[in-house]
Amino acid sequence: MGKGLSPIIAAVFVLAISVASIAIVLRIGLPTVDQAKEFATLTEAKGVLLSIDNAIREVAAEGEGSTRRVTLHITDGAYVIDNNTNEVRFELSTESNIIAPCTGLREGRILINSGGDVTAAERDETGDGITDLILENSKVMLVVNKTGSPTSPTGGLDTAKLILKMWVKAPNVNITPVDSSIRVDGFATSSIGSGYTELVKAGNKMGRGGVRVHMVSNAGIDYDVLYSLFCGDYVRVDIQNAVYR
Repeated sequence: MGKGLSPIIAAVFVLAISVASIAIVLRIGLPTVDQAKEFATLTEAKGVLLSIDNAIREVAAEGEGSTRRVTLHITDGAYVIDNNTNEVRFELSTESNIIAPCTGLREGRILINSGGDVTAAERDETGDGITDLILENSKVMLVVNKTGSPTSPTGGLDTAKLILKMWVKAPNVNITPVDSSIRVDGFATSSIGSGYTELVKAGNKMGRGGVRVHMVSNAGIDYDVLYSLFCGDYVRVDIQNAVYR
């Protein structure tokens, strides 16, 4: 296989930057602000994100040297270009119930998540004296092996052993997978190599928490794995930035 992106991996990469990674995050508080105004802001944000997405698609289709100018009207909230998660994201702290708490839904190319229920932290959760990476909300907990760093990657990194614990808090069920292997393009050796794991951002009462894994695999493929927890009872796994060496 030659250097560069394979067709399969290229498709995943484009999806990550222009489709699946368009997200709206809402933090729900007390319903004291005019609901109609916030709903109008949300509608405006959807239009802004779609304009950005359309511009990305057009530039990608036209190739190197192509440019677009996008004029954006912003009434409220914050737009974030997140290089850690490859997202263009709109965030709004809302005090009215324009979307039910802990909602996760897709409207076309836009992913909408509401809630501020996520904690991302580092602590020893497994009781072995070693610090772990923790993502949790009121429903579930994910514990990922903390290993290596960008300046000191760990050799012998095995994606099969990344997830140390998955726990559904009610009805108190352990659903930890026996094997959490990540394989790219079907290559078995792409699940092992060297690299590191890290929290995307530590904090409490967040709309989203993330753990990123950077892998330099034995299959000659470098890639990132992003584990994301929102307000719901599931963990999303994305493969990003995959390239053949």
